[in-house]
Amino acid sequence: MINTNPSHCNTDAAAQDPELLCAKCHASLSVSPDLNTLDWTSFRSRVHALSMSNECPIDRELDSMRVCLDSAKSKVHSIQEQLRLLDQQRVALEKEMVELSAYITDQDTVLNSIRRLPSEILIRIFRGCVEDGISSKDWDNPLSMKSVRWVIGYVCKRWRGISLDTPELWSDIQIFLDDPTTSRSFIPQSLLLGLHLQRSKQLPLTIGLFSTSYAADLKPNHPLLNTLIPTADRWVRLNVAMSPRLIQRCLFQIKPFLSKSLTLFSTSFTREWDVDDSVCDVLEDAIMLREVVLRYDITSMGIRWENLYSLTLFFDSSSLDDVLSTLNRMENLQKLQITYSTLSVVTSEWEGIEFTPVTLPALDTLRLERLVRLRGSEPIVLENDSTIYQLLNTLVLPSLQIFTENSEPHTFNLQIILSLLQRSNCPSLTYFATSATIFEEQFLSFVREYPGLRILELRGISTLTNRAMKLLTFRLQQPIIDGPCTLPYLKRLTLEGKMSFDAPLFVGMVESRIVAHRSGHDVCRIHEVKLQWTEDMLPDGIDAFVRFSQDGLFKGLDFDVLFS
Repeated sequence: MINTNPSHCNTDAAAQDPELLCAKCHASLSVSPDLNTLDWTSFRSRVHALSMSNECPIDRELDSMRVCLDSAKSKVHSIQEQLRLLDQQRVALEKEMVELSAYITDQDTVLNSIRRLPSEILIRIFRGCVEDGISSKDWDNPLSMKSVRWVIGYVCKRWRGISLDTPELWSDIQIFLDDPTTSRSFIPQSLLLGLHLQRSKQLPLTIGLFSTSYAADLKPNHPLLNTLIPTADRWVRLNVAMSPRLIQRCLFQIKPFLSKSLTLFSTSFTREWDVDDSVCDVLEDAIMLREVVLRYDITSMGIRWENLYSLTLFFDSSSLDDVLSTLNRMENLQKLQITYSTLSVVTSEWEGIEFTPVTLPALDTLRLERLVRLRGSEPIVLENDSTIYQLLNTLVLPSLQIFTENSEPHTFNLQIILSLLQRSNCPSLTYFATSATIFEEQFLSFVREYPGLRILELRGISTLTNRAMKLLTFRLQQPIIDGPCTLPYLKRLTLEGKMSFDAPLFVGMVESRIVAHRSGHDVCRIHEVKLQWTEDMLPDGIDAFVRFSQDGLFKGLDFDVLFS
C-alpha cells in the first residue's frame, strides 16, 4: 500500500506544488481533495495557466476538474435563477413605486389648500387674472378660447361652475373691429361674443371698440357690432380707439340707449386723426356721463360737459380758446388732468390777449403731465410752454386740494403755479407736487401759507439749508412764530435737488414729530421720506441716516435716499 502521507514528507512543500514526489518513498505529495468540498475556485489559477498554453491536465486532476466544472455550471444556473427572481422583484417594486407615486400626487392634490378656498376668494383671484390679462401689454383677446377667462373654466368642474356663475368675469369686452377675420357677414367670434354677453347676465358692461388701422373703413352692420348693440342699455364704460368719424358711423344707432347708462367714455392712443369738421354727437344725450378721457379735439365730441365730474384732456389736440370755452361750462367738474407736450408752443400767439377768468368751483384735483416727444432718440424739451401757462393764468380753483405737476426738473415756471394758488385762495390744499425750480425763501413762504399739507413733493429744489429743517421740527418748549412746528399734518415728504442741510438735523426733525405724535400732540408722524441730491455733494453727518433703519423709534418709516 502506498503511504499517502508519510511523516517524513513535507506536506507544506506539497501544498505549493501538487506534482512533487517524496525523495525517499516516491509517494505523491499532492493531497487528494475531497470531491464533495471542491469549488470552482480551487482550480481557477491552474485552469487559467493551462488555457494560456497547449498543455493538458494530468490524469489525477481530471476528476477534480470535472467536479469543479459541474459546480461552476450549477453556480451559474443558481445565479441566473436568483437574477430572474430579482428581476421579478424589481418589476414588482417598480410597479408599486409607480402606484405609490400616483397616490402621493393624488393625495397632495386632494390635500392642497386651494381645494378648500371659499368661492369668494377664488372669484377675487379669477377677477385679478382677467384684469391683468386686459391691462397687460400682451392683449388678452376675449374672443379667443385661449383667453384667461376661458382657460379658467378648463381646470375643473368647480372652477368652471364658478366662472360661469360670476358675471364680472365676462362683463369687460375689448375687441378689434378691423381684424380681417371679423370682416365677414358671419364669424365664429360672434358666437363667442354672444356667450360673453350671456354669461355677463344683466351686469353693467365695459366695452372696448378698437381699430388697429386708423384708415379703416368700418361699416355699421359689422357682425360684432350687431351682436353688441342689443346690449347698449347696459354699457356703463366705453373705450374707443377710432376717429370721431368712425365712432359716429358705427354707434349712431345706439345713441338713445346710452342716455341713461354710460358713465365713462375714454379714447385710446394719441394719434393725430385726419382733420374732420364733423362732430360726433353719439354721446350728447348721455346724461349720466361723469368721466371722460379725451385724446383729440375737444370740439369734435358732442358731450354734456356740465354733467362731468372728471376730465382727462390731451391739451395739444385742442385750441386754448376751445378748452377755456368748454371748461367754463363745467361747474360740477371735480378732477381735471391735462396732458400736454412741448410741440405746441407759440410764444407770440397769446401776447396782448386777455382771457376771461374761468372759475371751477367744485374742482379739488388738478394734475399736469408733460408728454416729452422724441426727435430721433433725443427728447424735445422747451423752456416755456406759453399755452399751458395761459391756461393756468386763467383758472380760478377755490376748492383745490390736490395739485401735481410732472415735467422735467427745473422746466416749469413755479411763479405760474403760485399765482394760480394765490388767485384761487385755496386753504384746503393737502397735496402739492412740482418739478419747478424752488428756492429756500419760496419754500419757507409756501409751507407757512399752506399749513394743511399732508403730502409735499418738490423735485426742483435749488437751495435748502438747515433753516428749513428747523422750521419743520416740532419744538414744544420753545415755540417759534408759526407754532410748535410748521406743516403739523405732513405724512409724506419728497425732496430732490441741491440741498445742504445736515443729516443729523433732518433725522432730529423726523424724530421730534414722531415723539410729539406719541405724546398726544396735534401733529402727524411722517410715514414716507424720499431724498435725492442732484449735485456732487453729501450732507454733513450722513451716517445719521442709519438710525432710520436701526432705531426702533422709526419702525414703519419708508425712507429712501439717493445721490447722483
